[in-house]
Amino acid sequence: MASLDPFIVKLENAQEYDIQKLGGKANNLSKLLQLGYPVPNGFCLLSNAYDIFVNHNKLSKVISMELGKKSLDNMRWEEIWDSALRIRTIFLNSAFPIIIKKEIYKVIQSFGKNTPLAIRSSSISEDSLQNSFAGLHESVTEVVGLDVALNAIKVVWASLWSDAALLYRKELGLSILKSKMAIVIQPMYSSQVSGVAFGQDPRGLNKNHEIIEAVAGKCSKLVNGEVDPDTWILDRKKGNVLKWKSGHRKPISNRSPLLNQKEINALHQHIRKLAKSFEYEPDIEWAGSSSKLKLLQIRPITSLKKNKNDKRQWYLSLRLKPAELRKLCKKVNEEIIPEMERDGESLAGEDFSKKSRQNILNSLQERLTLLRKWRRVYKKDLIPFADGARSFGIFYNELIQPEDPYEFVSLLQSKDLLSLKRNQALVATAKTLIKSKDLYTYISNSLNKVDRLSPTSLKKLLNNIDKKPGGSIFKDQVKKLLTKEFDVAFEGHRMNDEPYILINKILQLSTWLTINKNHIKKTNRPSLIGLEKKYFKAAAHNKGLASELLKIGRLSWQLRDDDNILLGRIESQFLRVLNIADNFLRKNKQLAGKRVDEKDIKKVLELLKDDSKQYKITINHIKKENNIKHFSFPRQILGQPASPGLASGQACCVNSINDFKNFNPGSVLVCDAIQPQMTHIVPMASAIIERRGGMLIHGAIIARELGIPCVNGVQGAPDLLLEGLKVTVDGHLGIVTIGESEFDKELI
Repeated sequence: MASLDPFIVKLENAQEYDIQKLGGKANNLSKLLQLGYPVPNGFCLLSNAYDIFVNHNKLSKVISMELGKKSLDNMRWEEIWDSALRIRTIFLNSAFPIIIKKEIYKVIQSFGKNTPLAIRSSSISEDSLQNSFAGLHESVTEVVGLDVALNAIKVVWASLWSDAALLYRKELGLSILKSKMAIVIQPMYSSQVSGVAFGQDPRGLNKNHEIIEAVAGKCSKLVNGEVDPDTWILDRKKGNVLKWKSGHRKPISNRSPLLNQKEINALHQHIRKLAKSFEYEPDIEWAGSSSKLKLLQIRPITSLKKNKNDKRQWYLSLRLKPAELRKLCKKVNEEIIPEMERDGESLAGEDFSKKSRQNILNSLQERLTLLRKWRRVYKKDLIPFADGARSFGIFYNELIQPEDPYEFVSLLQSKDLLSLKRNQALVATAKTLIKSKDLYTYISNSLNKVDRLSPTSLKKLLNNIDKKPGGSIFKDQVKKLLTKEFDVAFEGHRMNDEPYILINKILQLSTWLTINKNHIKKTNRPSLIGLEKKYFKAAAHNKGLASELLKIGRLSWQLRDDDNILLGRIESQFLRVLNIADNFLRKNKQLAGKRVDEKDIKKVLELLKDDSKQYKITINHIKKENNIKHFSFPRQILGQPASPGLASGQACCVNSINDFKNFNPGSVLVCDAIQPQMTHIVPMASAIIERRGGMLIHGAIIARELGIPCVNGVQGAPDLLLEGLKVTVDGHLGIVTIGESEFDKELI
C-alpha cells in the first residue's frame, strides 16, 4: 500500500505525517522503526478517518446532545458511565463509509484474512511526556476477519469518549469538534515470553533502579492481571541484577527465571539506548527474547499523581480487570455473602432478657466492631464488584449491538433479590386483608386513633387482631416481616421500630391492589429465553467466556440490592443494642436529653464503663435554609430520562423513615436516591424523581421493571420539590414540570 494513502499509512513511513494525524502510540512506534528497533510492522489508520466516520454518521450532534444534557461537573460517575455507554452503542451501530471500509479491507488482506491482529488506540493525548493517561482508551487484540476488525475499530474510536476519558476531559482537552483518534493495526506477535520494562522504578522508590517484568506467553496476561510476573530490579547505570522475584507458577519446581542473564542484559541495553533516543525514561512493552525480541509499545514513565481528595482515581480503580473480577466473584459468593448472612442471623438471635451493664457493653462493642468491619468490606469489595454488571453490559453490547444500550439488563434481573422477596411477602400480607373486609376495617380504625405504635400497643393490637377472622394469619405475617424482612436500618433508624408505618403501608397496599388489579402496568420487557438464545448464538465462538460473564454479571446485579440489605440488617442489630443501652443508662440516671444515635457511640461506651458518669445529649437545632419562594419555582427542571412514561401527581419527599407516613398511593416519589430498604413503596408511586443519576441505579431499574416514569440526576430535587407540590414527570425526555399539567391545553 502506498505511503501517500489518504487514510492509512504504513508504520515505517508514518514519520512523514503530523502527530495530530498519527496519535502518540503510532508516532512512537514509527520512530522506533526509523531508529532501527525491532517492531512488528503494521499500519496507522489516520485520525482523519475518524473525522470522516463521525461526519458520515452525524455523530458530533449526537455526542453534543449526550454530553450537553447536564454539566459533567455535576454528574456522578455512574451518570458519566451511562453517557459513555450510550455513545459507545451509537458508534457500534453506525456504518463505515465505503471509501474507508475498502482501504481497511486492503490492509486486512495484506496480513492474510486469518491473521490475528491487534487494533490499538493512538490518541493525540496519550503516550506523551506531558500527559499520563495510559488505559483511558481501549485496544482490542486477537482480531480475525474484516467484520471483527471493523467492529474493533469502532470500539477503539468510541473509547475516545469512555467514562475514564470523560473524567479526565479537562486534562485531555476533550473537544467534540477537535478531538479525534488514530488507530494502530498490527499482527499479533507470538512468543514464549513477554513483559514490560521501566527505565526507572515507576513507584518512585529508587530513581537508580530499573524494573523488568516477564510472563510466559502473551503480555496481555500480565497487563490484565491474570499472571503474576517474574520481576527483576536492576542497577540503572551498571545493569547488574540487584533482586529477582519469581512469579507464582505451577508446579513450584518450574520457578526458574523466565529470562537468562544474557536476555536481561539485552533488555537493559535497549532501555538505556531508548532513554537516550527518546530523551525520557521509557515504559516499554516487549515480546520475545534475544534475536526474536520485538518492542510493542513505548511511552514515558508517568503515573497519575496521588491526591486523596481526587475521587476520580478511586472511580478508575472500580474498573476491574478480568482476573480481578473472577477472583472477587469467588470471594463474594463463597465467603463474604454467607458470612454476612450468618452474622445477621446470629446477632438477631441474641437474647437480651438479662440486660446487665457488662452484657450490654460487650454486645455493643462486638456489634460496633462487626458493623465497621462490614462497612470496610462493602467499600473494598462489594462496591467494586458492581463492575461485574457493567463488564457484562459492555461485552453484550459489543457482541449483539442492540439499539437499546440497556437491553442486557433483562438478562441480569433476578427473582431472588431480597428486596423482591420482601415485596412479595408484603403483597401476600396485603392480600390477607383483601380477603377480610372486617379485618381491614378494624385495623384501619385502630390506626386512625394513633400515629405511632409502641411495643406494648403493637402487642395489644396484634392480640386483638388474632381474634378476628383471618387475623391469626395476618398476625403471623406481620411478626415475620418485623423480625426478618424489615429488620434493617434506613438512614440511621431501625425500620422495625416503626410498626405503625409498616401496617399502614400494608393497608394502603391492599387498597391499591384492589383498585389496580386490572390495571397493573405491563412492560415491553423482552423474553428472557429469547434473549439468552440470541446471546449464546452470537457468542458461539466463545460460549465459555459468555457463560462466565453472564454468571458474574447476574451475581453482581443481585448484590447491588442484597448487599445493602444484608449490611442494613447488621446495622439494625447494632442499633437494637444501642437503643437498649440508651434505655439502660436513662433508667440508671446517667443519660438525659435526646435519644442517642451512632454519632454518640463513644460517649455511650464511656457511660457503660463508668457508672459514676452522667451526660446530657443536647439537640442541635439546625435551621434549614430555604430561600425558594413558591413564585420563584422554575417551570421545568432537566434530568436524565431513566424510565419512559408521563405522569402527574403531588410530590412526596422520602428521605427518612418518618417520611414513609406521608407517602400515599399516586404520589410522585421524590428522594435523594431510592435504596433497597424503601423499594416497597415504589409500586404505588405514579412517578419517581431522584437527585442521584444513572441508568443502573436501583430507582431506574425498578421504575423500568414496573413501567413507572422516572427522571433521575435532578440536582437539588429533595430541596426544590417541596411536599405537596404538583409535578409532571416526563420519563421520555427527562423533564420535570412544576405546576398544573397543560396536557389538555396542548391537545386542544
